[in-house]
Amino acid sequence: MSWKRPLKKPAASLGKDSLGKGTSSERKPWVKLRQVDAKKENPRSYICGMVEGGKMPLIVEISAKMSPHYKALIGKIREALEKDNLTKEEALSMRARLLKQYGGS
Repeated sequence: MSWKRPLKKPAASLGKDSLGKGTSSERKPWVKLRQVDAKKENPRSYICGMVEGGKMPLIVEISAKMSPHYKALIGKIREALEKDNLTKEEALSMRARLLKQYGGS
């Protein structure tokens, strides 16, 4: 039997824009930001956010293992998100910079 499956296009060839995601040139403001301070087992704080018409995914998370000052650091990131409408990538780079500055991992 010489039956062959039809070749499929690899997902990478579709590009991000065809999936409805990707880099948009305009910065969308956060409609809703929610900060959660979880205390069970692994103490941590994280921020979820929603843009117009979207879901509420995780933006950034800082645990107590990363820094003992995790609540103060997540507060600074939240202020920047509200004030400057940072993107998720910018929030993650801000987290890395703050952890380095305040002696986190």
